[in-house]
Amino acid sequence: MNNPVPKYFEHPDTSIRFIEFKALERLHFKFVTTSIYDAYPAVSQGWVGWHDNFHDEIKRKPNSPKKKLFLQIVNGELSSLEDTYLELKKLSKPTERGNSLKDVKKKVAQKVFASEMHGDAFVSNDALISAVKSAATAMAFKGAQLEDVVAKTTELVGVHSADEKLSDEQINTLVGLCQRRITKLEALDTLEAAIIDQENDTKALLFLWVKIRRHYTVDETIVMALPAWAAFGKLSKSKVQPLLKKLTKLGALKLVQKGKVGSKAGIASKYKRLV
Repeated sequence: MNNPVPKYFEHPDTSIRFIEFKALERLHFKFVTTSIYDAYPAVSQGWVGWHDNFHDEIKRKPNSPKKKLFLQIVNGELSSLEDTYLELKKLSKPTERGNSLKDVKKKVAQKVFASEMHGDAFVSNDALISAVKSAATAMAFKGAQLEDVVAKTTELVGVHSADEKLSDEQINTLVGLCQRRITKLEALDTLEAAIIDQENDTKALLFLWVKIRRHYTVDETIVMALPAWAAFGKLSKSKVQPLLKKLTKLGALKLVQKGKVGSKAGIASKYKRLV
């Protein structure tokens, strides 16, 4: 078996690559007949260096969240790769500060206002709201009807609020949220004209912008590391920063908080869609 090296092993933080390697080894390869070393010979030696880097780091930072995540994996506290990668994603999130912190405070204020406006119909289940938003993104541009939205919302309520029965008013709030997001995602704008007038990388820039518009609404924040941006826009990693800079200059995006691109910390930058 000679598989290509998975994208996740390309993370700039070698400590995270070691955690990924151990998670795959424990949560996937114990169920298959081959070994992780045979499946990915390109990293069969590299993991030793990742291991050394990881242990050097946790000696310096004994309370590191990476150490805690590693112990969760080896102690069997995480039962799936999906759970592991959900926790790994948190490690690359930037710490809120400056304009980003102001943006978070604004969202908290908006949530308080929404709570007062909706009253008993307000839904405070963040996981459920996030799932509804993701479902709206998936349904956009597919001619979803009201009954489709209601059915999907009801399904998600059963998954994410099984222990808490929601009222009809709360379910209507979620249905409205889903419908509004679909409408926002499908709305057209005039930025494409400015993009087409660019001299270089027009096709790549337009494709990246359409992908952003397809998945994020106006005023929504986007947090992705460089490899994730490259995969998202089907770009080489060298193209990502110049294209994001162009979209920022055109007024499509705002760099809310700069990450540490290419550093061992691997902290993602945070952008906001403006139009």
